[in-house]
Amino acid sequence: ETVQSFLPVSGFETREDFLFFATRQGRVKRTALQDYRNVNKGGIIALNLNEGDDLVNVLLTSGKDQVMLATASGMAIRFDENDARVMGRAAAGVNGIDLAEGDTVVGAIRCDDTADLLTVTQNGYGKRTSQAEYLVQQEDGSTRCQSRGGKGRIDIKTEGRNGPVVAVRSVAEGDEMMLISRDGMIVRSPAADVSRIGRNTMGVRVMQLREGDTVVSVAMVAETDESAPA
Repeated sequence: ETVQSFLPVSGFETREDFLFFATRQGRVKRTALQDYRNVNKGGIIALNLNEGDDLVNVLLTSGKDQVMLATASGMAIRFDENDARVMGRAAAGVNGIDLAEGDTVVGAIRCDDTADLLTVTQNGYGKRTSQAEYLVQQEDGSTRCQSRGGKGRIDIKTEGRNGPVVAVRSVAEGDEMMLISRDGMIVRSPAADVSRIGRNTMGVRVMQLREGDTVVSVAMVAETDESAPA
């Protein structure tokens, strides 16, 4: 068993936010944050996982957010968090995305149309794409999100040189990221150095890998307070 997510939270008793869970098999669950205010020394049940499933990420949402799930085969689905009704802590959740055979969810983000979706693949390729591109264009020119449980839209091509998707992150222009490889290589670079291109593309090289090495994780670099004393 391993820790998957840390969320700094204050004011459990007064906040009206939610925890949004996403699992590898495409299940999602939304539970009121207040349900987690009384945690004992041994912990409490946060989510009942189906056999063979794993938790991928937990998001803090407001009740007015949209979320996006991304898969290893390069698919992504964006939907309103209210498509997943509020459930108790012990519930297993509902289907968030209709996965193709052999596919799995690799990441989940809370959508922000001022930010991009950063997608990184196993062989060191990736791209940034406006999160607005994952909305569906309607005939009258307006846009809408998809419905929970659909197949999603193509985010990045994973055949050939790219390999499967290993991580997605929501990034703004000034963010920095760290890419980590299986053999222990770490590269730190501005997110803005990754080309900003559309969906359903191959992306560009974001990390030079030694032969046989692969990307395993992407972490965002925390902001530091430059005015703080050393």
